[in-house]
Amino acid sequence: MGERRHRPARKLTRVHRRPQRPLDEPEAVAQPDRAPALEAEDGGRIEQGDPAHLLLGARVEPRLGAGAQRGDRILGGGGRRGGDQTLGELALELLEDGREELGLAVELVVKGAARNARSADDLLGAHAAEAAPREEAASRGHEGGAGGLRAFDLARSLDIHTVCIHYAVMTEIDLPQGIVRVRDDGAGPPVVFVHGLLVDGELWRETAAALVPAHRCVVPDLPLGAHRHAMRAGADQSPRGVARLVGDLLDRLQLDDVTLVGNDTGGAICQFLVDERPERVARLVLTNCDGFDQFPPAPFGAMVKAARIPGALRTMLLPARAAVVRRSPLGFGGLTTRGLPDELTAEWVEAFLSDAGVRRDTERFMRAVDPGQLLDVAARLRRYPAAVLLAWGAADPFFDLALARRLRDAFADARLVELPGARAFVPWDEPARLAELIADFVAEDRATPEAA
Repeated sequence: MGERRHRPARKLTRVHRRPQRPLDEPEAVAQPDRAPALEAEDGGRIEQGDPAHLLLGARVEPRLGAGAQRGDRILGGGGRRGGDQTLGELALELLEDGREELGLAVELVVKGAARNARSADDLLGAHAAEAAPREEAASRGHEGGAGGLRAFDLARSLDIHTVCIHYAVMTEIDLPQGIVRVRDDGAGPPVVFVHGLLVDGELWRETAAALVPAHRCVVPDLPLGAHRHAMRAGADQSPRGVARLVGDLLDRLQLDDVTLVGNDTGGAICQFLVDERPERVARLVLTNCDGFDQFPPAPFGAMVKAARIPGALRTMLLPARAAVVRRSPLGFGGLTTRGLPDELTAEWVEAFLSDAGVRRDTERFMRAVDPGQLLDVAARLRRYPAAVLLAWGAADPFFDLALARRLRDAFADARLVELPGARAFVPWDEPARLAELIADFVAEDRATPEAA
């Protein structure tokens, strides 16, 4: 059993343009990961009437080592580099370092003109500020020049100066339970992030990016409903079984001095892990999550009950194919104050709805949820010898502050930091603040004589 490199995860941090744009000029919008196919992937066909009227694509080949590299300058910082300069040629300015070559494609989509011009800082919108890198098949070889990169010319109507991309290596690790996709980026003390039901590691995207490069951030897609690879038929999909999968991942990656960070159902999984293998976790961070017999809290128990009836959970989630449902309190709307991108929540829901193996994994997990088991674990949390930080969204109606205080008091060495305005998805609502708290917590704990 081994590991396979996958396409990278990334973030587009800034695009500059002219402060004022005539309303009849097109608008640049960066597409999220797993967006419609690039030109290089579907033979270059862009049909009349397609939603994406123009794709700007480029294949670049940074050599990646153990962590991700930072491509700080794709488009020249001095303004336009010439109207006929292709994005592919400009992309060659990516920094290169390391051992393994990985294809990367950067994609911009030009859509119709917006009715209202926006400021330069809001070009991409609050929740769309990301590029769409894609790994391409190694069989394409090492083509050079603009022709080999098969890039489109940069549209003259766009005055784009600088694009900054940060991306992590996506790895597929074959564990005894099955294949798990993992984002692995940075160097330094390892921080491992554990998400909850019906989401994936993208929930931690901004928090992890803020901790790199001073920390090694490991972000798996766990088999909790939005994963891409179904587990093997005999895999233990109980909450304790998924906790053991996380432990197996730590062993496979040979991680020591681990800071484990959990959210939502992932917080319960963390509690199961430190109960069974406390020596594997040097310190623990819990954001809003299950605890004691609130596993899950109301009203999410309805999903757990539906999972016990064949086909009922899929029927319950089918309406979530509509973005308006996903945005509502019936979907993800009540879990975040900031709001989640429609494209991201669509991927989460579709992973469950479209793959029978993923549904099987999810239903098996939910059927095994037993509040009594987590309550039993809570009675032993005081035995966990390491430091614990609770970073809790104070505006969460589901995992309230009373639960956070109970959890704090259940551990021998724990402190609680309240985050006003944040709800259950703290890593989405307060990524920078959460990253700061984690970094300070790790540094302080490592500086103590006991940790040393």
